[in-house]
Amino acid sequence: VGPRSLCCCGEDTGEAMFEGVVSDLLDRILKDYVVDIDREQLKIDLWRGEVHVENVRVRPSALDALSVPVRVVRGTVRFVSLKIPWHHLKSEPVIVSVRGIDVDLAPLPESSWTHKRWEQAQQPVCSA
Repeated sequence: VGPRSLCCCGEDTGEAMFEGVVSDLLDRILKDYVVDIDREQLKIDLWRGEVHVENVRVRPSALDALSVPVRVVRGTVRFVSLKIPWHHLKSEPVIVSVRGIDVDLAPLPESSWTHKRWEQAQQPVCSA
């Protein structure tokens, strides 16, 4: 049995509650990058520990933390997948996969682009 969409109407109450928990969790994890995830977008395979969501809108402020001289005009993440190892949560990672990021960008006004922001942008995003 593959992933299926869950809803509150006519489905098992436990499954509907789980859908709400997953939706809230995804919102918290991805809140800086995407606009609210609608429960209707979720496809959950409870037994496999798989969660899929498609066509999520990118938040206009998604790139703010990177200190780059552009802003998001509009954007979509076509597919987000989570693999949750329910029986080994303390020893195995939750794997998040993202595919198909389409983003339209526009330059920030020069007045908002300071020398300090330029220096920050030159720093590595992560260090080894």
